[in-house]
This record gives sequence, structure tokens and C-alpha cells, in this order.
Amino acid sequence: MSAKLVSIISCVALRIIDQFIQEEGYGWLKKLFFPKKTYKKRLAEIIYETINEFECSHSYDTSDNKFPFYHSEVLFTELNKYILFNNQKINIDEIKQSLSENSNIILPNEDELNSFYELFVSKTDNDETLKNLYIGENYKSKIFEMGNHIEGIASEIKCISQKVDDLHVDLSSKPYKVESFTPIQDYIPRQISTTIDKEDVFFTSKPTYPLYDIIVDENKFSSKRFVLYSGAQTGKTTKLKNVAYQLQKKNSQVPFLVNLNGFVPEKTFSRIVKTTLAHKNSVLLLDAYDEIKDINKDDFIRELKAFVKEFPNIPLIISSRKNFEDANNFSDFQPLYLEPLSNYDINNYFINRKVEESHLFLGRAYELSVFELLRIPFYLKEMLKYFLSHDDLPKTKSELYQILIDESFNIDEKHKQKKGYVKKLRTEGYKLLQKVAFIMTICEKKNLMKKSLTRYSQ
Repeated sequence: MSAKLVSIISCVALRIIDQFIQEEGYGWLKKLFFPKKTYKKRLAEIIYETINEFECSHSYDTSDNKFPFYHSEVLFTELNKYILFNNQKINIDEIKQSLSENSNIILPNEDELNSFYELFVSKTDNDETLKNLYIGENYKSKIFEMGNHIEGIASEIKCISQKVDDLHVDLSSKPYKVESFTPIQDYIPRQISTTIDKEDVFFTSKPTYPLYDIIVDENKFSSKRFVLYSGAQTGKTTKLKNVAYQLQKKNSQVPFLVNLNGFVPEKTFSRIVKTTLAHKNSVLLLDAYDEIKDINKDDFIRELKAFVKEFPNIPLIISSRKNFEDANNFSDFQPLYLEPLSNYDINNYFINRKVEESHLFLGRAYELSVFELLRIPFYLKEMLKYFLSHDDLPKTKSELYQILIDESFNIDEKHKQKKGYVKKLRTEGYKLLQKVAFIMTICEKKNLMKKSLTRYSQ
């Protein structure tokens, strides 16, 4: 048998299977389970057997380089339309017409075509191997029945997903709802300053104020617009939630806390505008400017300026990490700075928590040279939690840092819309730190300039 014929038969067998699966209307799971490779192999074998058996009773003169009709892909292309295990009657005239278009094909008569067709169909219908592989009642009733069920579920999920998308679109066009804010558990009161120290000095005589007073006391604070700056994990979101609770509790104004990590150009401020129109005494608390996607930051600033121009008397506070401070973007905003906890604040927290061994805890913090971390509520609470459960802090500063870093990432992960994003950053960050540490070791460097760090991290 020629290599060309082998290739034709292989192609034909696969084509028959593909069309069969398509006409049966099989879904993705059925296609996944269908033994296509094995089925193709057996179908090709049957085609070989059909040709060999047919040739035993039919001979053709191929001396003039012509070849029998059953060596032509045209035949199987036409038969493919009728076979498909449906035993449909073939159209002899149509097949002969297709075969006649190639002058090298030895044309069959009607009896020869019918004989070849019946022989092939008989072999496929009676072949036990095909029956075992064939997607018949047993196969369908088990695996494929499950496939129908799963595909039905997939269809329902797609429908639900579409409804969720429609709901999202619907929500994005409506004002924000008035939330019911509750007291924050284990809250440590914080003070706000309007100036920042040039150096890391914690004990100064500069004036500080509660954030609530800054919002409501128009005599002391004439500005209606503020940007609250602080470092990462230092309590900006908690502070905004607390002041929202205070405002709502005293019925003075209606607070709306908007998380900017989901900022969408046009849509977010469209909702803010509708909210403002619906509630004339609203206070807007826009949290996490630093978490807006870089590609959207210019849109945010542009829309913010347009909003402020249209609603100059609406109190508005934006929170952001300190390293995003930009006087140009927020030229009409009063900068505010979240103050670290004082010694009084820390001791008062121990009293409220009834921590009897606070002196031991503070002593260990001094020994590890991490006392200044206690001025940040997150670190104070995490370190105290560890101390109370282990009767001690970790033995080394590096162990303590690892615990705090891991917990910090875990908290960030909970607040991100895209799950797994923070964990990915943590993995990449650790790899980068290992790279920097290795470079510093082999170069015998104790520190790296920002320019060098940027180059090594690329």
C-alpha cells in the first residue's frame, strides 16, 4: 500500500471522527473523554480491510498511472457525509460527479460504489472494538451523562456570571449606599498633625488634633479638603473607619467610605457625584490613593479636580502612603499626618487590655531594639499577641520581622480584590531580597545606594 494512500486513509479516519463528534453535538467534557486516537487507529484499520477485501473481488488496470476510486480522498470525503453510523442512503450520482473531476481516477459503476459502501458500513457496524470504543449507551449513560450534568452547571454558572456582570454595571451607575459603621474592636485612638517632622523625632511640641475635630471644626480648619498621609500598615484605613463611625454616631454628617483600589475612570466619580447630590451633608472618605493602578492615577486626579470645582463645600479626605505625597496633584488639599503612638498611648493600651506583664514585654522589646515599632498599632498588637501566647518575643530580631512581615502580607491579601496578588508580590520580594543580599555579600558592601539597588534589582 502506497505512502500516499496511508496518508489519505489516516486523514479520512480523523475527518470521519471529527464530523461524527460534531454532529452528535458533544460538549467539551465529552470531547475530552472520547478516545479519539484509539478510535482513529481502529477506523483506519477497517478502511484498510475494506480496500483489501474489495480488491479481492474487483481488479483495475493501473498501467496508465490511474488509480482506483477507493484510493481517492474524494470518495471518503463524500462517504463521510453519509456514513456517520446513520446508515443513510448514498447519492451515487453525486459521488460519481465528484470522482469524475479528477481524470486520474478510475471511475466505478453504481454497483461497485454500492458494494464498497455496504462493505465498509458492515465492517464499522459489526466491529467489536469500535463498539467498545463507540460512544454508545453504556458510555453515554456513565461518563457522558455526568458530562451533560457538568456542562449544565457550567451553563448555569455562565448565566449567573452574566447576571453578576449586569448587577455590577447596574451598581456602578447608582449612588453609594449609606453604610452602618460600627465601633472598631481594640481601637487605639490616634492624633493628627498638620506638619511633618524633618527628622524621626517622636516627642515634639507641635499641636495635634483628633481627625473628627478637623472635619467638623470649621473655625480652626477652614479647608474642606485633606490628604491623610502615613506609612504602610500604620492605620490609615482604620482611622477613616473610626471617624466614619464617629460622624454617623453624632448624626452630624453622612460619611461615605470609598476604597480607591477599585477605582474605575468615569464610573467611580459618577457614583460619587450622584451620592453627593443625594446627600447634601455627606463627607467623602476616599481610602488608599496609593493603590489606584498607575494607568488610572492621571484620570483620578483629573476627575478629582473637576469634582472639587463642582462641589467645593463637600468635606473630602483622601488617604495615601507617605511616599505618594505630591503637592502638585493635591495643591488645593491640606496635608495631614497620622502621628505615631506616644508612650502615654502605649501604656494606656496596656491598661485597657489589662496586660499585667507589660514591663516584661517592654523589656524584651528594648532588648531586641524594636521598641519604636510599638508606636505603630499593627506592630504593637501583633507583638503583644505573640508575647501573650508564648510568654516571650522571638529570640532574634530577624525572627520577629519574619512574623510581622508574613502577617502584614496576610492582611493586605484580605483587602485586595485580586486574590493571590499580594502573595505573588511576597514571593517576588523575597527573591529580590535574596539577590540583593547575595550581591552585597560578594561585593562586601554594608549598604547600597538607591541607584545601585535599582540596577541590581532589574
